[in-house]
Amino acid sequence: MLDGIFIERVDKNTKITELVIENGVITSINHWDLDGNQLITNGNGVFKRYNDGSLFIEGKIKDNLMVDDWKYYFPDGA
Repeated sequence: MLDGIFIERVDKNTKITELVIENGVITSINHWDLDGNQLITNGNGVFKRYNDGSLFIEGKIKDNLMVDDWKYYFPDGA
């Protein structure tokens, strides 16, 4: 069972995702864009992931869960 803090970075100074996991359950999500703007705070906000500079996926997070419809994009933006 997982416990602890998972941090995803694009380099040693730029954190983009932080998950707090307790007894295997995500209890907090924080997420930032590459410019340092916080998009998700304490499990609430909008998740956006880019791949090679293009938007790849976006959707809402509420109470640490994916909600509503999520959008996935092809590399050409479609």
